[in-house]
Amino acid sequence: MKTKYSKTQNHPKKLCGIRSWVPVCLAGLVIACLNPSAARADAIVTSVSYTGNAGISTGETLGYGFDVGSQPISIYSLGLWSWNNTTSWVEGSQLGIWDSSGSLVASVTLPASPSLVLDSIVYEDITPVVLNANSTYSIGFYNTGQMIMWGGTFTPGSDITIDYPQMSSYASGLSFPGQVLSVYGNVPFLGANALYDIVSVPEPSTARLVAVLGSLMGAWFLRRIQTKPQAG
Repeated sequence: MKTKYSKTQNHPKKLCGIRSWVPVCLAGLVIACLNPSAARADAIVTSVSYTGNAGISTGETLGYGFDVGSQPISIYSLGLWSWNNTTSWVEGSQLGIWDSSGSLVASVTLPASPSLVLDSIVYEDITPVVLNANSTYSIGFYNTGQMIMWGGTFTPGSDITIDYPQMSSYASGLSFPGQVLSVYGNVPFLGANALYDIVSVPEPSTARLVAVLGSLMGAWFLRRIQTKPQAG
């Protein structure tokens, strides 16, 4: 019994090698378009120099507001400043991030063995949480007896703007720091911090390219099915 090929398969052996590369190339282009540029880790507050005032927290949630810029960010670790990198000072401290309505969107309690100590800040990883672009959030910490600093100099992370210090008093645990202390000016309580990646959003032209490549892949598979060798 001989195998019959359609007219589109006059040279099946020659075309086989070429056709085998078609889905690979198309799939590679789609993946390249969908895969965002390499994310760059950053912190909400960087290059901190504590040259201002010091004090001891006595049961408040202390923090500050911040604005996310034109790109969403993915928070993956929350941290708290600790004197001389001493993790025992901040063990058991609670940290959180709230949206502008006061809803808690991320939180963690620092363990005895944290994920990372970087620039005198003790970090613990969390399940990544995406914060929306062009939105306002608050970050803060709660514990009793932790030394706090404010009035130092600092540099905001990429695409981040730091707002006024905030706090909540007379709470038995971590709570939304809804009291804005504008009297202190734009000088936040710099204890709490977070690590994040900028979330890359594909440009419209990229989305269109992905759609075209997807259509080409679909057409290629359909064509292959229609021209499949038939036994005769």
